[in-house]
Amino acid sequence: MAITKQSPRTIHLGGPAVKLEGQAEAAITPGMLVEPGTVVGDFKKHASNAGQAQRAFALGNEYANDAVTPVYTSDDDYVADEQVYVKVGTFGSSFWAWLTSGDSVAYGAKLESAGNGFLSAVSGSYPVAWALETVDATADISEHAGGHKRIRVEVM
Repeated sequence: MAITKQSPRTIHLGGPAVKLEGQAEAAITPGMLVEPGTVVGDFKKHASNAGQAQRAFALGNEYANDAVTPVYTSDDDYVADEQVYVKVGTFGSSFWAWLTSGDSVAYGAKLESAGNGFLSAVSGSYPVAWALETVDATADISEHAGGHKRIRVEVM
């Protein structure tokens, strides 16, 4: 009998991490790799393809509760100037991140910043995490506009 893997519906899956908060400079999807923005206290999508990156991932907004969306999920984007919650992981921390469209990685593959908040297979010298599962973002790419897929990763 096969066991169906369910989505965790949370971004930080476990391990040591420091929680931060600030303002989103632009739209950020929970699970994206983020970096400090241009203003102190702001965050933006990590913008350097294959560049050095702090192991910081945007969380879902667990504190939001409004009449339109009673409970924010890990798929609700932050908009510009909205309060964004981030966790910075250390070695062994695991997150439910995003693999960029067009990539296919196997369990154990090293991942780096794709330069747009998503992760991609390593082509440079700065791995951020390794894949905790095999994910193919070349087919059945319906999880995020643009064809990106969720992936469980562990920070390196």
